[in-house]
Amino acid sequence: MDCAFGFCGNDYVILASDRSVARSIMKLQDSDEKIIQLGENQLLATSGEISDRKNFQKLIKCELQYYYFRYNNRLETTEVANYTR
Repeated sequence: MDCAFGFCGNDYVILASDRSVARSIMKLQDSDEKIIQLGENQLLATSGEISDRKNFQKLIKCELQYYYFRYNNRLETTEVANYTR
């Protein structure tokens, strides 16, 4: 079972996620990155099937880079959250 969660304070955020990849009762991998960096101060924590998770991470990261190259402006954190939702 995947697990990803975060805590938010006044001037900090803590993201945590497990690094295992499991299928039924078999553990397939112990070193998978489930938290990726989207921007200078933006992180994305994902969970789910490995192929869906990797493709979604890549899609969001590429779309944000495309937006920056097209408009020469980075999205704020709330805008990124609305887009990924």
